[in-house]
Amino acid sequence: MIARSSDNSRQSDTRNRTGNRNHDPLRVRPRWKSWAIRTLSATILTLLILWFTFQHIPAWYRPPTIQAADLPRIRASLPQTYQRFTDSLVQGVPFTFEIPQSTINAWITARAEIWPDASDIFPEWLNAPAIAFENNRIKIGAIFNQGVVNAIGTIHLDLSITGDTLLIRTTALRAGSLPIPIGLVGESMDQRMSIPESVANVSASLHKITSWQHLLEGVEIQNRFFWKNGERYFRIAKIESLEHTLTLHIEPAL
Repeated sequence: MIARSSDNSRQSDTRNRTGNRNHDPLRVRPRWKSWAIRTLSATILTLLILWFTFQHIPAWYRPPTIQAADLPRIRASLPQTYQRFTDSLVQGVPFTFEIPQSTINAWITARAEIWPDASDIFPEWLNAPAIAFENNRIKIGAIFNQGVVNAIGTIHLDLSITGDTLLIRTTALRAGSLPIPIGLVGESMDQRMSIPESVANVSASLHKITSWQHLLEGVEIQNRFFWKNGERYFRIAKIESLEHTLTLHIEPAL
């Protein structure tokens, strides 16, 4: 009986010591420290990933560097392209007209030197704009400078033709490689947005763009244009943006 009582006493002491260890606040605290360290590390890693994604330069964004020696060639290419379109249009038959994105990017970069009226196409807070034609979409990017914010902002535009209507619609926005919810920037963009007269005069429909929401919903432009040089009306039967080239399928219009 005495030996059995002693065994019971030792078992009771063992359970008490085990219970005390389980409820010892000094042993619980490191678990919270470990959880806090893991959570903080994950948060920092997530923020770093978001920051590098935000600061990432898209592979397609390569605005050209224009040297003074290039200006005569670029300046001459604009009327040459204009005349090439005119010569095709006055034939009075359908034709295909192609413009490489490299040509357009050279015009954009040197716009102030070759077309002073176009110097205000982009606002002051957008620098080094560039354009790309990929997968039947048009990408327009520029360096966004607003306070301490510096990133490559990109807008993706989809162009489609339905009957006598050309529809321009925003399909995506990005800062670096970080997708931006389109509706998130609506009010902010409305405060900064204005269509320069030199651009709006291309079509009366562009004068209607007074809100960012218009681009989100889609801007409808009448698919009937007047070419002053030659005094001919035309329509775009099909538009493609593939292989870094904008291709327009043009038809005469009455």
